Amino acid sequence: MIHMKTVNSRGGFFEAYSEDTLVCNAEILSGKTDDIGWYASDQKGQIMFVQLDRDVDASKKKIRQTSPKLAESSSTVKPIAAAACKTTEFYAYGRGQFLGRFVDFADAAQAAYDHMGFVTAGRDRTIWVRGNRASAFYIRDLTAGSALLERYRDSFEKNQTMEDGTFLLDASGSSIVQVLYFVGQNIPVLAYTGEGVCMYLTGYDQTHVRVHHPESGTTEVLSMETANQMFGAAGYDFICCVPV
Repeated sequence: MIHMKTVNSRGGFFEAYSEDTLVCNAEILSGKTDDIGWYASDQKGQIMFVQLDRDVDASKKKIRQTSPKLAESSSTVKPIAAAACKTTEFYAYGRGQFLGRFVDFADAAQAAYDHMGFVTAGRDRTIWVRGNRASAFYIRDLTAGSALLERYRDSFEKNQTMEDGTFLLDASGSSIVQVLYFVGQNIPVLAYTGEGVCMYLTGYDQTHVRVHHPESGTTEVLSMETANQMFGAAGYDFICCVPV
């Protein structure tokens, strides 16, 4: 973990701007697993292997294999419905480990958040990273990002990939800090506050959140405490469009 202090150049002089932290998601621990390595496979997930300190002549070693015993049963196996197979699953990783598979993004984000990790939609599309958010960010051009949400909002269903590759994400239940990752990636987040009223999260710093009201076209800056109270009362109802 590296702590940094950033500065701004103004009038030929440098002045303090903000603090930031660089975090490595992989952690190397000493112990009984020193000789165990792993890598990620699209087909099999996390593959574990034993790391040896010398080459082994396979022709002189016998590998013991056991044949699994098959249990017979008269019960009927029911196939999974096709619709269930298409449900997007979220995979959480952190500190060099696979943390779990989740149906809801909020649960995966929380698991990864506690371990400085990241979340993938399916096995190969990383959509959220704990340690990759700027300490302050403001979306300068809201048009492109909001156009995607306005295009798909009326037909929105829980977590789906559109024909152009855009991923519609239901981030309901996530904390404000967690969804601000998307804002930091120049992706506006639509937040519902009840009775059909919604607003866009368009910026933030360490103590405030900037929101845009699409009905009036106005922008407002809220304290983190006020934003938490407002969105918490509505159940932290967030959605966003993650582009290709």
